[in-house]
Amino acid sequence: MKIKTKSMHRVDYGDLEDFIRETYGFEYEMASDAECSNGISIQYDGITAENAKDLNNPDSPDSHRIQDWKSSQGRKQMWGPRLILLDLVRQGKIPEGDYVIKVSW
Repeated sequence: MKIKTKSMHRVDYGDLEDFIRETYGFEYEMASDAECSNGISIQYDGITAENAKDLNNPDSPDSHRIQDWKSSQGRKQMWGPRLILLDLVRQGKIPEGDYVIKVSW
């Protein structure tokens, strides 16, 4: 059996929601947006500036999705925080890396 050890950023979903609210100025409910249940962890790999570069291209679908989400003040569903995490990395608000979001209420 091969075992690989790697470093990850682990964040509680409530802390992520608070940080998104503080950063963007509106509410975000990660559990309902990602349609996840209680007592799980969701992993988001590759949250890097390189993977966020499409957000700088106004013609890219990801750029349209994040801009639509921002202009709707979070009312447009994102189907999980991956693009939001990429946007936060692009802005230099969070470090690059792999993220595990712990959902427990």
